[in-house]
Amino acid sequence: MEDKEEAKTVLINASLIKARLESFGGRFIVNTRLVKNKEDILKPSA
Repeated sequence: MEDKEEAKTVLINASLIKARLESFGGRFIVNTRLVKNKEDILKPSA
């Protein structure tokens, strides 16, 4: 019983870490997009 509970906890922790990394990745993608847009806005239009 204890082994099953421990395995479950490890799986939950792993999925939480994965979700956290994915959200960081998503945020990073959004940030780079925002920076690119900002650079485009700052550039004088041709």
